[in-house]
Amino acid sequence: MNLKSSIRQSGYPRANATLEELHKDIEVLLRQASKNLPLFIYCHSMGCGLTASLLIRNPYLSISGVIFTSGLFGFPINKDMNWGRRTAIKIMSQHLGVRKP
Repeated sequence: MNLKSSIRQSGYPRANATLEELHKDIEVLLRQASKNLPLFIYCHSMGCGLTASLLIRNPYLSISGVIFTSGLFGFPINKDMNWGRRTAIKIMSQHLGVRKP
């Protein structure tokens, strides 16, 4: 799924979608999933933040699990990162309310 803010087509305004519009796009996708199967969401980069905020704001959604692939949600301990990246990730994760396991 390409979210409105990531589509690079001529004539389409990039990054003009609101958070609510992006949440609605994700909800449309979730409604298409089979009700008879467990629902796991795999998201990457900006999609992680959007999915996390959607799920926090809508605890009634029936989701079996979420797989985040984004630096905002942590890195392996042995990942070599410079001080600037570590600090930026720490600040953003605190802002998003991400807790260490």
